[in-house]
Amino acid sequence: MLSRLYISNLVLIDKLEVVFEKGLTVFTGETGAGKSMLLDALGLILGERFESHLLRPGQQSLSITACFEATNHMSAFLDNQGIDQEIYDDDLLLKRTVDIKGEDGKSKGRAFIHNEPVTLNVLKQCAEKMMDIHGQFDRFMDPSYYIDLVDAFGGHATQCTAVKKTYHVWREAEEALNQLHFKQSHAKERHEQLQFDIEELRQLNPQKNEEDLLLSAREALKNASIAGESFQKAATFLAGQGDQGLAFPLIQIQKLLSRCEGENATITRLEQMIVDLHDIESEIHAKATALPFDPTAFEKSEERLHNLRQLARKHKTNANDLADLMQSFQEEYASLEHREEALAACAANLKMCEQEFVMHATHLHQNRVKAANTLSAAIMKELAPLKLEHALFNVAIAPLSIKEAHEKGMDRVDFLFSANPGIEPQSIGKVASGGELSRLMLALKVVLSQAGHVQTQIFDEIDSGVGGATATAIGLRLKRLSKNQQVIAVTHSPQVAAFADHHFKVIKHVKEDQTFVTLEKLQHKERDHELSRMLAGDTVTPEALQAARSLLEQAATQVDRSAFEQPILS
Repeated sequence: MLSRLYISNLVLIDKLEVVFEKGLTVFTGETGAGKSMLLDALGLILGERFESHLLRPGQQSLSITACFEATNHMSAFLDNQGIDQEIYDDDLLLKRTVDIKGEDGKSKGRAFIHNEPVTLNVLKQCAEKMMDIHGQFDRFMDPSYYIDLVDAFGGHATQCTAVKKTYHVWREAEEALNQLHFKQSHAKERHEQLQFDIEELRQLNPQKNEEDLLLSAREALKNASIAGESFQKAATFLAGQGDQGLAFPLIQIQKLLSRCEGENATITRLEQMIVDLHDIESEIHAKATALPFDPTAFEKSEERLHNLRQLARKHKTNANDLADLMQSFQEEYASLEHREEALAACAANLKMCEQEFVMHATHLHQNRVKAANTLSAAIMKELAPLKLEHALFNVAIAPLSIKEAHEKGMDRVDFLFSANPGIEPQSIGKVASGGELSRLMLALKVVLSQAGHVQTQIFDEIDSGVGGATATAIGLRLKRLSKNQQVIAVTHSPQVAAFADHHFKVIKHVKEDQTFVTLEKLQHKERDHELSRMLAGDTVTPEALQAARSLLEQAATQVDRSAFEQPILS
């Protein structure tokens, strides 16, 4: 349930902290006092669009923080968002901030769950699991909402999941068959094209990553060519012009020095040089012979690389991937060879998926009919005390054809209503007035509360346009609703306010030429005065005070009496 609400710089609110408790909480105040600001704050937590008029004049930022008592049903949602609830306290903090930047006044908003930044949509999803705000007409004008209410009332969550899952599997199978039909319409042309492409690739016979291998081989051939040419020239240079080559002049020098005394050391060195030159000449000659340049091999490699790249450009791929492309072409060609079998198998799978969806949808339809009958009876039971004793209400479940099926099944749900005898019930969005809609909504919420729903229900002037006994009946139903859920209501009706467990008065005052809105939690005497003001106006008379006390006593008596009433769904 909602335990605290912190508001900063919202419309006429400067700083405000509201502590909420279990049961029924009401907010009252004079017209224009600012009761709707609390709903504006909660609306922002629920992801409603920020409007510039919501910012307190003269301020550049606002902040709203709602603190809820966390429940186990939020664990899975928080886990999916990567938020570990265990590292925080038991409370769940939802926060939204808006900052106004620059001269153009552009707003920048941020959302948080605990201290973790999240998108506004995630904040909205989380808040919707914790509370529900109902305006006068709520979502009753949207027929797509009715089927969700019936399923919530009937407890069809598991069945709804199965229907949604099988529906999407069925649609995916249908799309697969459509795609296959499209391919089959071009199968003959594709078959012939594949045959040509495969033969062309087979003749070239590309190998995996062959372009990289050829580039490496080309580099090796280039290096071998350069080395072979260098060794050949070196060998030719060493051979010189005569038979002795470069060693010939050294031999002649050795002969001349042998005639001279004392030159033995030099002669020995010349002999070693002559031996080294002969060894070098033999080694270079051997290497020149071993590394012959083959221009034919180089040309073949270049031609192979050119052919691979040309075919790769044709198929808009990389030359290294031609081998994989040929394999994929061969697989596609093989599948086209058996296209009739594939088509029959895909059609059979579609039929099976459709039958499974229809089976789940039919079962859900049967349970919806049962839930609709029970819900209709429960709502009818609530209408008379709400001064709609002549009204008729019926939840109509219309089966749909397979062509009209949707992810929620094969049903169309409508809420039919007639306020007067002899008038055929029609969809409530067409025939119900504002006051009738508000009471229908309350009746539905009271009934649905016993089936389990969000922890906190918030009502905005649900008593609008009614008074007297009808307002008393609304107050009693809000009180009964608060047994299972926390209920917060903004009201103008003293009859409704008399049923509250907790009563706040919204007060607007001016200080130093600035307007502020504050809250006062009312106790016994303050509450008597507020109810008397709501009954008789600003002048509190002894008679008005007595009427207020009498109203409180009557409310307490009715609550005691209603405790012995049979459950709504009995």
